[in-house]
Amino acid sequence: MAGAHARSPSLEHLQALAEMAERIARNSWGLTAASKAPDPCAESGILRIALDCLDETVRPDRSPVLLYDLDGELRFKAWRNLSEEFRRKMEGHSPWSRSEKKPAPLVLPDIAVAPGVDLFRATILEEGIRSAALLPIASGGSLLGRLSFHFNEPHRFSKEELHAGRMIAAQIALAIEKARAREELRLQRAGATQALEDAMERRVAERRLASVHAVTRILADAHSLAEAVPRILCSLGECLGCVFAAFWRVEGNANFVRCTETWQARGVSLESFDALCRSMSLERGVGLPGRVWKSGTPAWISELQADRNFPRFEAAASVGLRSGFAFPIKIRDRGLGIMEFFLPHRAEPDERLLDMMSAIGSEIGQFIERKAAEEALAASEEITRSIIGAALDAVITMDSGGIVTGWNSQAERLFGWTREEALGRRLEETVIPVRHRERHRAGLQRFLETGEATIVGSRVELEAMRRDGSELPVELSMTAIRTGGGYLFSAFVRDITDRNREKRLLEENQLRFRLMAEEAPEILFTHTAEGALDYMSPRYFEYTGATPEMSLEERARFTHPEDLERAMAGWRESLRLGIPYAAEYRLRGKDGTYRWFHSRSAPLFDAEGRVAKWFGVCSDIDEQKKVSERLIVANQAKDEFLAVLAHELRNPLNPIRSAVHVMNQAGADDVSRERARGIIDRQVRHMARLVDELLDVSRISRGRIPLRRETLDLVPLVGSTVEDHRGEIEGSGHTVLLDLPTEALWVSGDPTRLAQIVGNILQNANKFTEAGGTIHVRARCLPEHQVASLSVRDSGIGIEPRMLERVFDTFVQADRSLDHRGGGLGLGLALVKGLVQLHGGSVHAFSEGLGKGSEFSIRLPLCAAPAPRAPEEVKELPVTGHCHVLVIEDNRDSGLAMELALKLSGHVVKLACTGKEGVTLAHEFHPDVVLCDIGLEGGMDGYAVARALHSDPECAGSYLVAVTGYGRAEDIRRSREAGFDLHLTKPIDPKAMDSMLRGIGARLHTAQA
Repeated sequence: MAGAHARSPSLEHLQALAEMAERIARNSWGLTAASKAPDPCAESGILRIALDCLDETVRPDRSPVLLYDLDGELRFKAWRNLSEEFRRKMEGHSPWSRSEKKPAPLVLPDIAVAPGVDLFRATILEEGIRSAALLPIASGGSLLGRLSFHFNEPHRFSKEELHAGRMIAAQIALAIEKARAREELRLQRAGATQALEDAMERRVAERRLASVHAVTRILADAHSLAEAVPRILCSLGECLGCVFAAFWRVEGNANFVRCTETWQARGVSLESFDALCRSMSLERGVGLPGRVWKSGTPAWISELQADRNFPRFEAAASVGLRSGFAFPIKIRDRGLGIMEFFLPHRAEPDERLLDMMSAIGSEIGQFIERKAAEEALAASEEITRSIIGAALDAVITMDSGGIVTGWNSQAERLFGWTREEALGRRLEETVIPVRHRERHRAGLQRFLETGEATIVGSRVELEAMRRDGSELPVELSMTAIRTGGGYLFSAFVRDITDRNREKRLLEENQLRFRLMAEEAPEILFTHTAEGALDYMSPRYFEYTGATPEMSLEERARFTHPEDLERAMAGWRESLRLGIPYAAEYRLRGKDGTYRWFHSRSAPLFDAEGRVAKWFGVCSDIDEQKKVSERLIVANQAKDEFLAVLAHELRNPLNPIRSAVHVMNQAGADDVSRERARGIIDRQVRHMARLVDELLDVSRISRGRIPLRRETLDLVPLVGSTVEDHRGEIEGSGHTVLLDLPTEALWVSGDPTRLAQIVGNILQNANKFTEAGGTIHVRARCLPEHQVASLSVRDSGIGIEPRMLERVFDTFVQADRSLDHRGGGLGLGLALVKGLVQLHGGSVHAFSEGLGKGSEFSIRLPLCAAPAPRAPEEVKELPVTGHCHVLVIEDNRDSGLAMELALKLSGHVVKLACTGKEGVTLAHEFHPDVVLCDIGLEGGMDGYAVARALHSDPECAGSYLVAVTGYGRAEDIRRSREAGFDLHLTKPIDPKAMDSMLRGIGARLHTAQA
């Protein structure tokens, strides 16, 4: 519709204005005639004609006229196409203050996006209005009301439409003023002018007085400030024609106020301004609430946007708020809060209204003070009731006449009287034994007459009586409070039956403890609940040499200075928290040496959960400490050894890998291949020696190493062993000096192990002697000790004094540098010591220090020389026989290598990779020798293979050899039990393997012949 009536911008302005003027002229007679009408309906007639004129000229979808009535309220007087709900919500609201001299029209082409109408936007849009023009109806500088015309769609108002509207508004103002002037003249003539003014003032005063009474009623009905504030804001806001109100609360001792409650008039939409207020905190003096808080007096702002101390002016302007006022809520000079109210138009200060608001603020302050006092009293009474009801003690109150006036639940449980039964009875009848009642009455009378008391104000232990006549020990604490009519006595009674029993038990325990402490090897002690030492057993004085008369400070000197503060800090913490104490520290004995002690003390609690006593024991842990330290050192040595082991096992792998690479090269000559084979042979032997050392150390530590003893001469054994190592020693640039006796040194021992002992010491000397050094080997007889002595002295790097005791320990090496010559695991000397001890001898190391060489001395028991034996004829067996060999090995590379080596040696070889495959192949192949691994995969291990072959007549004649990495005595025993003829431990020298097989083949061929 709005689109149909829109004016074309191409029309001439003067032509359009002429058309409008002609239409207004046709209707002006009606306005003039109506304004002269004497009947009381003249005003409504004027407005009806005005809206008709508006329909003919502007043709809006809706239109109203609002005029101020005698109370100053803006009311709908005439309207077209507006709902009752819309009129109710919008009544009383104006974009202009009534005091404005020249209010400007308000034109809103699109209300959905128009600024400054947030206050009523939702209400207008809900009515279906999308555009509006609001024109003031004014006369003689006085605002009489407004004329509005609306469209249901957005509308661009032309100058002609607005001009026509202003002309109609002016005609309405003129006609209304004339009508009212005639009415006023009539009233003046009737002598009623003053009565009219009085009536208007009286109506305003009555409305304001009604608001004061409403606030008074609200405060009388409310139980709290939180309940009263929203109702007060609503009541005052509606009465004073405001559209928004807020309550700002002073936050405790903080220097700011915060908005905690708001109110909005019906039909307005102020959510953004409401949210801003609730989110703000204002300091004293800032904004309207802050300035009222600071001054303690009401304040009024006629134009919010013009006020420099109003931080919310932008938000207020965006929703159409123009003016506002606020008043303080306080008790005497202490501010508690501020209430503020806002109007949608400019309003000048009203001192009588501010005085009334100030009085309301004081009334609200008195209400807050009264409610605070009531709440504090109620809380205090509730706390008192809760404390008495929840008290662990019986609480009884009595008046000056000895009558019970209070009896809590604990008193019911303790004495057997219910509260209803006890109240009103005499106290002596409920809790006091008969033999003490007379003394109770006399004491009460004496206190009332003289104020002299034996029980009041003190804590005493006495006997009380239950309802059934039985007595119990109690602790009584009584106070007296003077009241207007005498005294009120409060008694706190605690049952101490358990406490007395525990006290007796504690005394008995202390006696038993002291009797036990006199005989205990540990140091026993006790402390009081406060931590004072009150007993120390005789063992302490025997060990330290202290005396019981010494002070705590003197006894503290027996604790090692490095441990004292730590031990005392832990004790203070245990005392503070009531938790067990534990500490380790060193105590000085009377001989001046320190030993480690472990001190523990535990609290003993009474029935009320308080510490009653501390009981402690101090134990000598010096040996455990030393063992622990040794274990730590041993563990560290083990870790270092494992690192060296990893290094030593990896070292041979690199040359082996390089040698294999050389052998695989197509262009390598025979010399290169031979050198590569030599490298592989030496490195494999080195790795085998490392593994053997590890196994020997393990066997020695478990006492499992076997000795094949025989009576032998130590002299040639030492000589041959030196000769075996001479090439290696001289290759390192050393000189070997050999000093051996001419007579025999007969000992009982295993020649292989004895040679291993001598060889290990020689290798050690060679390793730790710089080039050009000397190694002196000497053997001699010590008949006075019945021992043969062997010493090896070198001019090497020497041994630190601290290492002399540990040089024979497992995992220990004197040289930990990364560049020590010769490598090794540090097990050689440990093996020497173990093997020497197995032979019943001893070994010692000597050195004058680093750089001064070292000497190792071995002593072995002498034995008688053996009886001479006739020489045996030695028959040499031919070793040229070849064998049919079955290899059973689940490691394919290992099996193929063994198969290749044996084939190259002339043997006929078959390879099986599982136990089942080996048994099957044995039936077909009929091998002379079976080389079988023990740890086979596939469900059939080497033991099962041996048992299967032995049980088969066709294979029973085969020679079974276990070839395995398991070399313990237990492993050898199990292989023998399974049927193996020989047990070989990997790695195996291929030459030794070939020699063994040739010997077996020769014997087989001889037997067949």
